[in-house]
Amino acid sequence: AEGFRAEMAHRQRLAQLGEMGAALAHEIRNPLAGIKGYAQLLQENRSPASVARPAALIVEESLRLERLVNDLLCFVRPSSTPHTPVSPGDVIRRSLEIMEPETARRRVAVIADLTEDLVITGDADGLEQVFLNLLRNGLQAAVEGGILAVRMVERRGMARIEFRDTGHGIPEAEWERIFEPFHTTRARGTGLGLAICRKIVEDHGGGIRVGDSSADGTTIVVELPLVRRRG
Repeated sequence: AEGFRAEMAHRQRLAQLGEMGAALAHEIRNPLAGIKGYAQLLQENRSPASVARPAALIVEESLRLERLVNDLLCFVRPSSTPHTPVSPGDVIRRSLEIMEPETARRRVAVIADLTEDLVITGDADGLEQVFLNLLRNGLQAAVEGGILAVRMVERRGMARIEFRDTGHGIPEAEWERIFEPFHTTRARGTGLGLAICRKIVEDHGGGIRVGDSSADGTTIVVELPLVRRRG
């Protein structure tokens, strides 16, 4: 009983923090849009170099803040999208197509071993956000000329999807922390990407974790409950 009450109190605090975060994000959006808009006007009006360069920096930093606000809103607000039958394999293939110019530019080889006949109940747009985030993380981790591999199999009623990069690896002490909000190893990152991934995956009744990681690379594992096979 004591543990249940503590869990309920924890959930209530998280809900209150979520409401505060959403309200704060909305309040930040309006002045931020104004700052960005005026800086863009300075850029477009053929301002002298002494003005144009600072204006460009203001726009750049405003866009970064905009991404943070959008990530914060995505993290704190509940998903209202109805779940429908989705093939994760189809969504991953579309995500790989979106990433193709970036993988080609970085000269990273992509290996995909997928099946399209596994069906889950979910939100295709939300899952695409998860897969694109994991692919981008893997691409950024992989050295030029490296490999980014995606593999999907059926295991114990779950669609198990593995994202493997040939990067420098993640210390084992960080395996759980990388999914916590605002934990980031990149100077320009918001630290919400993997936390949002975890939220979306868990909203689908699944799980996400580090499968393994070493100096040879990292495997992130996503598991989503199956409803049926297609066909």
